[in-house]
Parts: sequence; C-alpha cells; structure tokens
Amino acid sequence: MNRLPLDDVGARYQSVALRVFDMIAVIEPDTIIRWVSESISTHLGYDPAELVGTSAIDLVHPDDVDRTLDELAKELGGNNVGRALALRILHADGEWRYLEVLASNQLDDPDVEGVILTLRDISSKRLADRAFAASEHLYRTLAMTATDITTITDLSNNRIYVSPSVTPMLGYQPEEFGNLPASAFVHPDDLTLWHDAVAEAEAVPGGVRRVELRCRNAAGTFRWLEATAVNLHHDPLVGGLVVHARDVHERRQAQEALFHRALHDPLTGLPNRTALLDRLSSSLTARSDTGGIGVAVLFCDLDGFKEINDRFGHHTGDEALNVVAQRIKAAVRPTDILARFGGDEFCVVCVDLADIDAAIQVAERVRIAIAEPLALYDAVTAVGVSIGIAWSGGEGLSAHDLLRRADDAMYRAKSRGRDRVEVFTLTPPPPGQTQRRGPLVVGDNERTA
Repeated sequence: MNRLPLDDVGARYQSVALRVFDMIAVIEPDTIIRWVSESISTHLGYDPAELVGTSAIDLVHPDDVDRTLDELAKELGGNNVGRALALRILHADGEWRYLEVLASNQLDDPDVEGVILTLRDISSKRLADRAFAASEHLYRTLAMTATDITTITDLSNNRIYVSPSVTPMLGYQPEEFGNLPASAFVHPDDLTLWHDAVAEAEAVPGGVRRVELRCRNAAGTFRWLEATAVNLHHDPLVGGLVVHARDVHERRQAQEALFHRALHDPLTGLPNRTALLDRLSSSLTARSDTGGIGVAVLFCDLDGFKEINDRFGHHTGDEALNVVAQRIKAAVRPTDILARFGGDEFCVVCVDLADIDAAIQVAERVRIAIAEPLALYDAVTAVGVSIGIAWSGGEGLSAHDLLRRADDAMYRAKSRGRDRVEVFTLTPPPPGQTQRRGPLVVGDNERTA
C-alpha cells in the first residue's frame, strides 16, 4: 500500500478530527500508526508526529496485547462492528492509563483507507468505578457482619430494607421481618411508646429518637432492644426512616436486678424498709388526694426468735423468717403491702380500711397464723408476735410519723406480755417503757438485745 505524505494525510483526515470527540488515530491492518489527532498530546503527552510510523501495539500493556489483537482481527473481519474495548495505554510519563478504544474498519473508504480508532481516557471513571465497587462491597460486608439490626421504612410504612442481622438477633428472615407490622413483634405495653418515638422522629427532617422496648423473637420470647429512629425521608439516596436496633437484654436485666435488690430483702424477697416508706407515702398521698377511707400500719416484732437463733443457729433462723413471711402474706389482704423492716420485724400497710377495727382484724389473723408451730429441719418450735397498729384517717401524718406510732404501739404490746395486738393512742406509756434498745446484727437476720 502506498503511503501519502504526512501533510496530505493531515489534510485528508482534518474533517474527521473535527467531528470526533477525544483522541483519534488511523492505523493500518498491521497496527502501524498513520495519523493521530493533536489531542493525543493533551491526554497521553506524546507529540503526534513522533507516533506516526510506529506500532500502536507498542503502547498497549503487555497483558492487554492478545485481547487487543483479537478484537482488531474481528473488526477487520467485519464481526465486531461498534464494539468498545477497555485497555491500558502507556502515557509519555511512563504511567499506564485506562482508555476506551472504539475501532472502525474504513479500509474500503478511499478517503481513509485504514482503521479509525477513537480513544477516550477513562482512568478517572475506572478509579471511580473501582472505588464505588469497593465502597459497595465494604457496606455490604458491614451489613452482613453487623450485630445491630438496620431497617429502612418508606412513607407508606413499607420496609424497603432489612439487614441480615435480624436473623441471628431475632430469628426472622429479612424478607419475613420486612412484611411484619410493628404490632406483630413489639410488646403490647411498648407499642404506644414506639409509635410516639417514630412520630417524633418523622416530625422534622433528620429527627432522631431513641427508645428501649421489648421485641418478640421468632421463638415467641421477648428481648429488650434499644432502637434509634432517624428520619432520612428527605435524603434521595435513602428515602425512608432508618432504624438501628441493638440487643440490650442482658444489660436491662442486670439493671432490673440491681433495682430489685435495692428495694427488696434478699432473704425473703419482700419489699424492704426503703420500698415500704415509699409505698406508704404514696398511699397516704393518694388517700389525701382522693378522700380514701383510712390507712393503717401494722408493726410486727417476733417473740422468741432470739431463742431459735441461739439454739438452732442462724441458718435455721433464716428458714423461720421465710416461713413467717409466707404466713403473714397469706393472712393479710391481697391489696395490703408486706415488707421486712429488718431483723425479725415485719410491717404491713393496709389501705382503704373502713375503721381501726378492720385493721385489728387483720392483725389478729397475722398473730394467729404466726403462733402455729414451726417445723424447721429436724426441730419443731414456735414463735409469737407483738403487733402495734397506727391509724391515719386523714390527720395529715407522714409515713415516718405513722411508722413511729406503730413502733411505739408494738413496744407497748411487748411490755404488756407479748403475743398481743396494741393500738397506738396518744396516752403516754407507763414509766420505763419508752426506750427501745437498738438492733444487734447477727448473720443475715438481726436479734433485739
């Protein structure tokens, strides 16, 4: 084939260069470059004149040469019309650039007589695609391995995404969980709390609300979750309410156990002194606010308990306290509040009593129940109880006032022979019966010296 001088070739392809974007080259079937556009210097740093007469394959990355020659052969054979090829081309600075190359066989065109290559630098796009693929892989991996549940709910309340972590945490498949209404897995007592949190989050773009609630797992048991709702309806890439939920069941149980221990006696499981004062104060306030009938406190101190401790040991004494606690509980009304006040002392708060006689009836049932013999391990023994009653019919007494009066009445019962019930009166006790000696701690229970 006769080659035209460079000036004639340039003139012949001038119209082609003006109509095609990016770089243009014309090569012969043996890959020798006959002409390249000026834009080659901008994209690849070469002087166009230096490339004419050289092989285009010399600029192709060695790993892409076979693929390039195969595609060129297909184009020359008429089997690859319009197919773009991505390959690496050597830049003048020695670095490799990704180019998209489109070959067009124009050997039969007398104005061309060669293969036109249109080349576009896609290095930036290639890097962006790789970054996007890496990012997508990263987030997919995070979603697959995260322990927290993530869901996205659209404005129609359809869950458009549920993370795979819902399976190990709650036992549901993502598609199964996505079709469940909140009422199907949120505890009925927490449903209003959840709906309120969602409404508050959705009230403003970017709104965030956090709430702890119980959720039913696939096995039917409830677990505590901490759920954070984030309003991203306005974000075009999200378009929904995003909820992140993590399991806080063990932490919640530990908190509840600590709270229970703070307000309950570890031996009997009954409310302790702190809990009793709180509930008595609430009962007196409620009576004052609603005009209830009356509140009574029964202060119970066991008679003869010290002898059980001394004779059988504190382990047996602890068992006796548990038996007594169950007997008192069975003798009082279901609405009454029973607490272990300390040592061998118990208190009962009776609310909504018609009069003091009703309180005395409760106290007598307690006294009779405790007097029954105690079968403790290999021993059978018995204890009695001295009970003091204080009554509030609306005098504005505080919880401490009422307890103090019941305690005084109990000591009056002790001084009058024990195993009896006494009601507090404003009449002072006999001389020598106004002082009470303090508790002496022995093991889990206490004895009064």
